[in-house]
Amino acid sequence: MLNLSKILIFIMLVPNMALANSVGIGGTFLKGGSSNFNLTLDFKEEVGRWQTEVEGNYFYSEKNNVEMRNEGLLNVKRILTLTDKHYVIGNVGYNFDEYRTLDTRTTYGAGYGYKILRTEKFKASNEITFLNLNTDLGDELIWRNSLWFFYKLADQLSFTNKYLIETGDTDYVRNETYFNFQLTKQLKLSLGNVYTEDPISDNVTTISFNFAL
Repeated sequence: MLNLSKILIFIMLVPNMALANSVGIGGTFLKGGSSNFNLTLDFKEEVGRWQTEVEGNYFYSEKNNVEMRNEGLLNVKRILTLTDKHYVIGNVGYNFDEYRTLDTRTTYGAGYGYKILRTEKFKASNEITFLNLNTDLGDELIWRNSLWFFYKLADQLSFTNKYLIETGDTDYVRNETYFNFQLTKQLKLSLGNVYTEDPISDNVTTISFNFAL
């Protein structure tokens, strides 16, 4: 069944949820006991040269009353701006997948980011981070490369892609793609796809409404 305890822990880990930029909820519930549910969180705050970013999502699905998917991710990043192009990062992350050999993965570390391009319509950044990874097997040092870009297709339509790869004893790949339709100032419709390799490849397609808070 839907793991409410993990959802509550997931939400409570986000600092100052009252300041969250947006919360997204989506899902379908069909005849025959088939259903899916997804939750996304997005938080950004900037004070002087410091910036805090929190992102998270939770996916659950079942078919004919049999659980098929139960997984979530939370990533907290603290950024110190050095110049218009360069910045340094402190990062803490947690993700779980009840159908993965290693149920949970916890990471923490630091790295460097570079703003490749910033225009009114297009933004792109690349980050390299060295992290300690903790799993059921113990600890190991890994490195992560993350490439992010945003493109504003029209006044109410935008496209975002985040590609992340972690290299260690077992590689981890995650690619998130979203088309966002701004329906009102506070309501956005998102069509997304999340692809992962950890190590088995998997795809999750979502439709959700995001509410600005």
